[in-house]
Amino acid sequence: MISNHRDNIIVGAGEMYFAALEPGGTPGAERHLGHASSASLSIQEERITVQSSSGPPRTLVDAVRSITRTLTMTLNDMSLANLAAFLGSDAALPRPAEGVKDDEITVACIETGPFYGLPSARGRAIADLVVHRQARKGGAALSEDTHYRAEPGHGRLRLLQAPGSPANGDTLYASYTVTAGKRLAIGRPQPVRGALRYIELSPGIAPDSHGRHYYAPLVSLRPAGDLSLIGNEMQALQIAALILEPEDCGAALIVDGAPHGT
Repeated sequence: MISNHRDNIIVGAGEMYFAALEPGGTPGAERHLGHASSASLSIQEERITVQSSSGPPRTLVDAVRSITRTLTMTLNDMSLANLAAFLGSDAALPRPAEGVKDDEITVACIETGPFYGLPSARGRAIADLVVHRQARKGGAALSEDTHYRAEPGHGRLRLLQAPGSPANGDTLYASYTVTAGKRLAIGRPQPVRGALRYIELSPGIAPDSHGRHYYAPLVSLRPAGDLSLIGNEMQALQIAALILEPEDCGAALIVDGAPHGT
């Protein structure tokens, strides 16, 4: 796909980059947003129009009150950072290793062989799981793959039916380590702000192409659609970038180095 501007022919193709704001308010390092199957820029005007109230119909006032510029992207890259922007989190936070002792599990229906999420793991990956019948390892330890089957990657276990297995109403105590890694902390959604850059195909990427360069110094990211968790089609994140007015009152959108709008 080539954008050949010498002949004024444009076939949309290029790369999207986003730099989140640092605590001081300046954009940090840019990261590639991954595979974007589509991106579009929409511009909406809010106008003030006043018509004459007497005599022949005529327009007395026709002025632009505000302009809203929104760039909507469809991303097929399900990286943790992209998912954070879609869900309203500003970053993928580091998750240190954490030891958990005597996490209580109340057995409710052993007959069905249910899954039990480890309460303190909250879906995070674990290691070194040991399950006892009494707190502080005072009771006999259950045998893995006989009395239970662990799913360490999901922070849960499944009770099995076997001689000596727990009965309904029993309380089990699990000790384990929540492994280090990355996580998303989604509480009250916050706008994710930063700078957005779109670079169309250029001669360095595709021969005989002369791409344009769009740069928005300040945008606010927000979800613009649904994320299909189960479906027959390729999953995608649809994110809208509302182009904001920079605090320094500079151009809101810069194309090929020339300001377009303030």
